[in-house]
Amino acid sequence: MSDIPFDGVGGGADGVAASGGRGAPKSTLFSGRVWALSAWALVVFAALVAVLVWHAFQSPILESYDAKAMFVGATTLLWLPLILLLLDSQDNLSKGPQTALPIVSLAVLATLTGLVIYDYATDGSFLNGTHSLSVRVALFAFMALAFIPAIWNASNFASYEAVRRKHLAAINQADLQEGEASKNAEAMGALLATLAVAVIGALALVAANGAGTFSVQQAYGLALGGAVIGLFAIVILLDRIAELRAVQALSAWAHGLSQRTRGIATFYNLVDTGLVRIGTHVLGMAHVNALARFSIQIATLSSLCVLAWLLPAPLGIVPALIGFILAVSVSRLWSWVEDDRALAAMTEYSRTAPYRVGFREDYRDETLVGFIFVFLLVPAAMMQAHNGNVFGPELFNNADGKSFADWFGFFGVELAKAVPIVDWAEIYGVRATADMISIHSPASMHAVFLARVMVDLLLIAGLLQALSIATRNRQQKQLYNAMHIDRLDPFVESTELARAIRATRTDDQKVDLSRLRDGRLIDFRRYNEDRLRELYGSSSDPGIRSLIEAVAQEKMRPDILISAIELTIQIAQADRNEFDLVQAFQRALKEHDDGSKKIDAQDLYLIWSELRNTSGLKDFKTRVGSRMRGLSEDDDAVDFLFGLAAGPKADGFAYGRDIAVIAIANVAQEMTDRLKLNALIGQIKALSAEEVCPRPAAIRAAVHAVEARFAAVTS
Repeated sequence: MSDIPFDGVGGGADGVAASGGRGAPKSTLFSGRVWALSAWALVVFAALVAVLVWHAFQSPILESYDAKAMFVGATTLLWLPLILLLLDSQDNLSKGPQTALPIVSLAVLATLTGLVIYDYATDGSFLNGTHSLSVRVALFAFMALAFIPAIWNASNFASYEAVRRKHLAAINQADLQEGEASKNAEAMGALLATLAVAVIGALALVAANGAGTFSVQQAYGLALGGAVIGLFAIVILLDRIAELRAVQALSAWAHGLSQRTRGIATFYNLVDTGLVRIGTHVLGMAHVNALARFSIQIATLSSLCVLAWLLPAPLGIVPALIGFILAVSVSRLWSWVEDDRALAAMTEYSRTAPYRVGFREDYRDETLVGFIFVFLLVPAAMMQAHNGNVFGPELFNNADGKSFADWFGFFGVELAKAVPIVDWAEIYGVRATADMISIHSPASMHAVFLARVMVDLLLIAGLLQALSIATRNRQQKQLYNAMHIDRLDPFVESTELARAIRATRTDDQKVDLSRLRDGRLIDFRRYNEDRLRELYGSSSDPGIRSLIEAVAQEKMRPDILISAIELTIQIAQADRNEFDLVQAFQRALKEHDDGSKKIDAQDLYLIWSELRNTSGLKDFKTRVGSRMRGLSEDDDAVDFLFGLAAGPKADGFAYGRDIAVIAIANVAQEMTDRLKLNALIGQIKALSAEEVCPRPAAIRAAVHAVEARFAAVTS
């Protein structure tokens, strides 16, 4: 008999934790989220059909253009629950997002973009016609349809990540023992940043309202120069100044003030977290495959750019704003990754350090792609604001009827002025020609000022961060070669491993470690042994494994060559990083199949038992359970699985207990002892009496499978 399929009796979409098996739904088709979304779709479908029937047989209520447009817009209430059925199962969030939902969302957005292009080519026959209001409502209803499912899916993954972080916090007590001083410092920093923005904004308002008449007198210049010099002096003498009684009194006052302004810091943290956890997910950054990430990012931002350019003013401001938020979110994700790299160095690359996103991807290239689209969206937003009279008439001079190329050229000039050092235009008195777009009103001054600020924050900060990363990477290698550190961060390590493999590979495909003496290479013969074990246990790359095997042989340290199953157990016992866990276990299965390191039932039990309260691992637990079959110690495998299926140490999720009991039935397919099979049937039936147990459908399926095996053996 072949393996019994797990999905037929799985835990449904929601993976309910640690609830007893009794009273659980018997069918997964109409359980939890699927049932609710199906009911939603049926109700809306019935309502839409009722409107059509009423129109056909009672009163023609859909004859007017507005009525038709509103009816089309209302269909989004039907499409939304149907698209939400493609949400990633909460039982399998560890796998990362699938591509079905992004493809459908992009299809909606691309279709919408195509319709806007057609409308623009036909001189706005729909969006600027006599019935434009109803058409615009329908347009934004479908735009919401393109993003709401992705945001919903992102929130599910964010909740899952929050649970994982709580587990890490419980291990190292980092979040639970966060000091009051750090909270106060964060609150004070948020307060100072808010005050700085408010002061800059106030100065901008004063300067704009007094444009042409406001002047800086010599006294003001002396004061500003003295303030800058004084700031440098304070930094130099900071330690001594801090001992002054007046400064200490001011510090005590600031401490009390910071406790009252923690709400500001909390708000900023929520915004930042929302950008990273939700915004980047919508833009595809959670996908493991690089092609999927870039495809979703470029397709989404390209559509938003076209919508921002071609929608009637000022409607294009909406997609431009969405594009800004999504692009900035990728920048923040990259910053989080770099913070984690710094934290890793400080904690000596501890697996249980409170990393926020980890090191799976660098996101530098994705950030730079996002910046490219920001530079396309800014002039589009200016054009929309001017043509739509958002800030009153005549926002800019010579701007009426200008093409996007003209607006982009105007922004390019302002872009040059925004970049430090190369601000040549104002120094040399360069002026725009009479036919070029130019600043006209205080509102246009504010718009240009915000554009320059955005360039400073994005372009300059991004370039400086890229340069600092390159410098830090070079310093890491220098410190390693000088024997001050014994390992590199994962990104530099990956690059240097590839270089070392190419350099040490001989013509007969062997490894010559003597070539690592080249000062331009990292000598992995003295690399951190714990890290070499991790790399060897999790990697399937023959180049990496050959290099580490050669290092272990030269150092006469065979213990470096840790098996993948041992590494999988270590990961399950430590940080339970799902990505590393799946990689290591996949390698362990290959080692088992080729006979280099056999897996036994206890190994699989140790992995699963450590993960019994970890959510989002349905497919992984399914693979672990399926591997119990065929092992030499069937009795041990059955005992382990019974412990996971019911009782005080059972899997904490209903789908996990279902997988365990079905795995018992699969193990039974290798048994030939009729007495054992008959006893096993009774044991499986007795599971329903346990307080925590599999669901009835899973127990029935397992009983039927073992009974069939018993009948086959008996005959």
